[in-house]
Amino acid sequence: MDWELFSNCLKLRNGIEELVINGVNLSTIQFKKLVNESLVISTKRLGIASSSLDIEKFKILADWISTPGNKCTGIDVAFNDLSNGIVKPLVDVLKDKSKISNVKLLFFSLNSTNISIEDCNELVMQLSNLSSLIFLDLGNNPKLFPSILPVLREYLPKFPNLRRLHFEFNELTEASIMNLSVIFGKCPKLIHVSLLGNNNIKYGAAAALYGAVKSSNIYNLDVDYDLINDELTSKIAFYLMKNMEKSLNIDFHRSIEASSDNENNTGGEKKDKELLD
Repeated sequence: MDWELFSNCLKLRNGIEELVINGVNLSTIQFKKLVNESLVISTKRLGIASSSLDIEKFKILADWISTPGNKCTGIDVAFNDLSNGIVKPLVDVLKDKSKISNVKLLFFSLNSTNISIEDCNELVMQLSNLSSLIFLDLGNNPKLFPSILPVLREYLPKFPNLRRLHFEFNELTEASIMNLSVIFGKCPKLIHVSLLGNNNIKYGAAAALYGAVKSSNIYNLDVDYDLINDELTSKIAFYLMKNMEKSLNIDFHRSIEASSDNENNTGGEKKDKELLD
């Protein structure tokens, strides 16, 4: 494929909101042209899973999402081998107070990236300062556990707006699931957790998950429910529904208040106009 022509076409059409090029191995020159001349225009979401990312390409991405006025809200880098310090450019951006304010990421996926425990610890620590992030995927990285748990325990509750977490297929032990359950209960805005593909959900882990749901705002819990007895499944389902109802009521009252404020503002504008007339 002629990637230079493709990049020029995107540029001429004033960019593209979403681009998914999973599995495409671009040269550094091709990738830089695509990002710096085409994606910077209007791209919000980029899928580059399994695309042989290296540290140079990751720096291009980090520079893009930290540029003033960028529109990027999500990048999927799943199935790239990020084991050799490749995420360092992103960590450096998130450490820089003059740059992190330009980062607008809503979701970030590290699924199946083979990221090292040291790099992931540092990345999670820095991502906790990102007010925009609502979805973090750490699935399919079993070698991170249980070593990453102390960092998750300290920093996940510090994420300002984290609403969704994935830990799928991480070969989590029962103890790890119990530890994560405690952490979930300390994340005030967390509403969706996925633990699919983790088969060590014995009674202790299931009870811990029940406690997490009961004491939090979580209303979507993806687990292999066939591993949990019917009694606990029913109790979990009850509190998931209760939390969803609570969330819907909060959203409803906020919409009513917003509507009321708009009406009051409109009324005030009409009175001001009448006075001016």
